[in-house]
Amino acid sequence: MDYEVKTLKSLPKLNEQKKTAKRPIGEYILRSLLVLVFTVVLSASGQVIYDEIRYSPFIVDGESMYPILNYDTKVVTKDGEVYQDPANGWTLSDFSDPNKVYTVDYCYMDTHEKTLKNLHRFDIVVTYYRTDYNVDWKLLPNASLKVKRVIGLPGETVKFDETGHLYIKGKGENEFTYVDQPFLSYENNKEKRPLVTEEWYNSAMKQTTNGFETITTLGDDEYYVVGDNRRTGCSLDSRHYVVGAVKQSFLVGKAVTIAMKADYIPGNEPRRLYNTYKMPWSLEIL
Repeated sequence: MDYEVKTLKSLPKLNEQKKTAKRPIGEYILRSLLVLVFTVVLSASGQVIYDEIRYSPFIVDGESMYPILNYDTKVVTKDGEVYQDPANGWTLSDFSDPNKVYTVDYCYMDTHEKTLKNLHRFDIVVTYYRTDYNVDWKLLPNASLKVKRVIGLPGETVKFDETGHLYIKGKGENEFTYVDQPFLSYENNKEKRPLVTEEWYNSAMKQTTNGFETITTLGDDEYYVVGDNRRTGCSLDSRHYVVGAVKQSFLVGKAVTIAMKADYIPGNEPRRLYNTYKMPWSLEIL
């Protein structure tokens, strides 16, 4: 059987063409929003996966690096009493009470050897102390990581004067050079951390050495590390003879960024609060 194929010699007239129904503007807006939400979720998920592979997570379970870290920490007691920021006049100290829930910073650190061998002044590092090791340089069962800021680099001589101002003398140099500490400046931090007063920064600076001048010369594999919260009793670091300089081999990672908050009960794994997760474009480099 033969089949006859008919072809049109020309397009049908305009009024004979099938008219396409116009979509309401609301549908276009809805579709655009869905695409945007999907893009954001995909981007955030990809960032989380990338961060988990590229970096190692850690929490900040104390106030020694306040106000750069744990700025908006919250503590809830067993009785439901809530405490909010150390700037309100109370001291968090170490987060060690198992009857409290601490909302802390959940961060990422770079643990690569190349990174740890190329540290710069004022980098924030995650490290052990010599007190965390036994005589055979094996980590003790109760060893715990600390988060501090690098103040002095290998071979340098570090001097804090009576008012907490910093001076550095490089290896082979004869004179000290004054070094500004912007992380302890009210003017540099007031917009991002408005709860912290100028008096707080002045107090932290003055209590760096409690009115004494200190001078420390570092070995070729040593770093001088100090917490930003220099108020008396708030940070155990290289200023104390028990800690002293930190050796290169003690370092575990360089802090990269704050990713989100986590609820932490001492003795338990932290519970990440994904509703506080910062989008990739809002992450800040520490």
